[in-house]
Amino acid sequence: MNIKFKTYILIFLCLIVTYLYKNKKYDIGENGMVSALSNAQSYEYNIDIQEFTAYKQIKPKKINTEINSYLTLEDDKSKPGYNTKNIIAKNKNFDDSKKTIYLTAHYDSEVKTSGVIDNSTGVSVVLEIARILQSYKGDINIVPIFFGAEELGLVGSRYFVNHLDKREISNTIGCINIDMVGIKDSEGIIMWSYDLKNKNSIENFEVNDNVLTKMINNKISDQIENILGFGTDAISFYGEKIPAVTLTSKLSNREISYKTKDEQLKSINFDELNNLCENLSKFLNEFNLKEYKTYLQSTYN
Repeated sequence: MNIKFKTYILIFLCLIVTYLYKNKKYDIGENGMVSALSNAQSYEYNIDIQEFTAYKQIKPKKINTEINSYLTLEDDKSKPGYNTKNIIAKNKNFDDSKKTIYLTAHYDSEVKTSGVIDNSTGVSVVLEIARILQSYKGDINIVPIFFGAEELGLVGSRYFVNHLDKREISNTIGCINIDMVGIKDSEGIIMWSYDLKNKNSIENFEVNDNVLTKMINNKISDQIENILGFGTDAISFYGEKIPAVTLTSKLSNREISYKTKDEQLKSINFDELNNLCENLSKFLNEFNLKEYKTYLQSTYN
């Protein structure tokens, strides 16, 4: 499996380098991403492309302390926007009447990095889990999504969530987001969670658990530390009161993500990525909707 991870990461390195927008701050690479994901057609997925125009977001000073500030960002139209895409993979057995969990990662990167750590690692994990679960026929839908324009201010994920209709929102029971995982010497993977009772601010939170964090740690063998987090695509779902969690390396060490692609590749713990895929695949494959409802009631009542 480690060989597959290396292959996936090298593919996405090529996408990032090939489609780098040198006159913009951020890279999107969506044409290459669509091409790479065309292989999903040979599995059990249909690919939907959601196109939108992305602008850099105007960020308030308190964006690091108020989660709501991520949900109310405004487009900076003083500079040109660009056309980009969200890429949505639905199993050919997708059923509108079933509840849905989204498994997500963003595929754009900052212009200063080749994007191995942020976020080819997350994309690789989502791709591998999608491959493992391609024949899944359980009682929910598991939908992988690759978001564009995360680096501009969670633009792609907010666009996706804002265009879900009421029925789709009511049928969505969670989002598991993967962002910057499997970094060597990072003290392992943690969960960033969002407490639906305290939506407005991350200050003075007492409860970090939500229904997904409880279920994940009850079902997997390797317990994952759960802390309050912010600044990832999971927040877009959280804004609609959808339970959300981001899995990330405990010590992300941003300096690593700005090194050369070869140095970044050497910084990846492939065994940790392998374990994460196995744990999440098992969790999703054995997901029980009745248990979810029990956890949901005990968490929020």
